[in-house]
Amino acid sequence: MIWCVWAPAAFVGGKLFAPLIFLGAMFSGPGVIPSLRHRLRADVVLVVLFLLWLTISAWWSPADTSLVTGSLSGGNFSVDAPQIRFGLTILAAGVLLVGALAWTEPERSVLTYVLAGSVVFLLLGLLVITPLRETIIENRGAGLLPSAQSVGRAVNLLALSIPLALGVIYGRLQRKTALTVCGLVLILFAVVGLRMGGAAALIGVVVGFGVLAIFWLMPKDGFTRLFDLLAVTVFTAPFLVWGGISLFSGFGGSLPVSAHQRLLIWEATNQRISEKPFFGHGADASTAWHQTFAEAPEWLALMPDNFDLVRIIPGHPHNMALQVWAETGMIGAALLAGAFALLGRRLPPPSELGDVTRIAAAGVFGVGVTLFFVSYSAWDESFWAALAICVAAVISFEKLNKRAT
Repeated sequence: MIWCVWAPAAFVGGKLFAPLIFLGAMFSGPGVIPSLRHRLRADVVLVVLFLLWLTISAWWSPADTSLVTGSLSGGNFSVDAPQIRFGLTILAAGVLLVGALAWTEPERSVLTYVLAGSVVFLLLGLLVITPLRETIIENRGAGLLPSAQSVGRAVNLLALSIPLALGVIYGRLQRKTALTVCGLVLILFAVVGLRMGGAAALIGVVVGFGVLAIFWLMPKDGFTRLFDLLAVTVFTAPFLVWGGISLFSGFGGSLPVSAHQRLLIWEATNQRISEKPFFGHGADASTAWHQTFAEAPEWLALMPDNFDLVRIIPGHPHNMALQVWAETGMIGAALLAGAFALLGRRLPPPSELGDVTRIAAAGVFGVGVTLFFVSYSAWDESFWAALAICVAAVISFEKLNKRAT
């Protein structure tokens, strides 16, 4: 059901994915809850502890972390607390993934056709929208077109799902034909990414090919090494960013504005981390940091005109690892890094996966990790919901592969 609406949901920025996985969890929950106790291992325990620590950190956050706003009678009731939205999304995602692991019905083979068709439809739709990008930016969604930000998110969601379509194409067609079609899809995706300014999406797909190479070089422990690397990167993120800023500081004038701005955002976030390194500033604290470039003349001088009123940290650091450090401190970073390290040890060796699954898993991991480090807020439920949907599809692919063999 979810993949039938993937393309239209992606066109409007992916905000619908969180409600969709909640619905999926509600329908599949009664059937999978009995098997949850078999899934409660150390990595899940650390995720739960991380969510509890995030919730506790809201007590000292400078941001408004009220659990709810508005009222049901007034028609404006909403759950705005990031720790609640994020926690419920992770819970729903967990139920969805356990449901995918427990699936045994062969009728789901239709998933591959629906999924590939939905991704290709999204790709072609973005190709049509591409020439109208300037209109979208100027008019913020004139007529039926989504806003420029939504289109940017759609490119990211396309990047996240396109490895799944490539895996299906590779698995369903003859090898020579499959390689030709996959090449065409990648070329069209590159056109969309370049013209829409989707640098993160393009980098993510490239990283995905690197992950596929690691699977080939490390057929037995590829997942373990990748998640170990991810865990180390999360736990040492402030130091790695400090080193990266020092390395690229001399190239500021030659970097694209967006890349240079990212470096300044991360440097400002590192300064915040140094203020409260152990406990952090609290959940969603980065939304309350309103310092503008006008208040940092040395940085304003490095940016184009009209940047004086732009916030240095625009709502979040555009790096989830740094945001975890800044808002939950070393404690939160250690819990999350530990969960990643343990998760990598419960995944099967890449050599045991089918071709479709291996391609899809490598791509989803590569794009997901790239977006993790350069794009969304750490508590963006739409990103985590979309990622969970794609991971569930990868699990289903492997179930189909084992049934076929």
